[in-house]
Amino acid sequence: MEFNEKWTKEINDEYRQMIKDGKSVDEILEEFKEVSQFHPKGKFKRGLMTFENYINLINEIKFNPNYVYFTFNYEQSLRFKDGKDIIFYFNVNDIDYILKLEFLIENNEYFHNQIFYNIFFTTKKQYDEYLYFIKNEKDISKLENMYLELQELVEKETNRNDVIKIFNSISYILLKASNHIKDPIFALTETTRPEKINFYNKSIQDSFKDKYELKIGKSQYFDGKTYYYIIKK
Repeated sequence: MEFNEKWTKEINDEYRQMIKDGKSVDEILEEFKEVSQFHPKGKFKRGLMTFENYINLINEIKFNPNYVYFTFNYEQSLRFKDGKDIIFYFNVNDIDYILKLEFLIENNEYFHNQIFYNIFFTTKKQYDEYLYFIKNEKDISKLENMYLELQELVEKETNRNDVIKIFNSISYILLKASNHIKDPIFALTETTRPEKINFYNKSIQDSFKDKYELKIGKSQYFDGKTYYYIIKK
């Protein structure tokens, strides 16, 4: 990496250590102030660090579930009349988010009629708009396409927020949820940007440590690879 008069090797080392320590964007900017604008690779855009910049440091980041106030409720599954999705509501940096555990039943090389929960999060604003559009839609294929579009949209929105704080909050909620779900299995599925799955996976692995069994396979519901986390209690 090339350095310059403003962004020196010493500054870069300090910056990387702050990332490892899980410092927020605001804390990093407060520390480096105008020097941040001289990063050789332009890692700060309009003063905010992008999702991709964190991915570059994925092996150095350590996720720690941090307390976050949340509420939750149940929604009727779109696929199963006897199933309920679990929706969690939380706030990070004055932005409201939802974490959705989508109730599904899997049949593949690993599971037979096995209940599991697909993990998905987005901003509450985007989720509310999604619910508005689907309320009169009966075609399940159209609903699935809209769901995928929502996933892509939140990836763009997340670029403008504090990624580590969001995932530490999600980790905390998942830990709490796992204590109240019988034989919990959480799933993550690749989107059109498969490199991001490493980020999602690491947040779960750091949070549950050795209390999970991981299986990777093909779900009947999604196109990409699916990562099944069988949580041990």
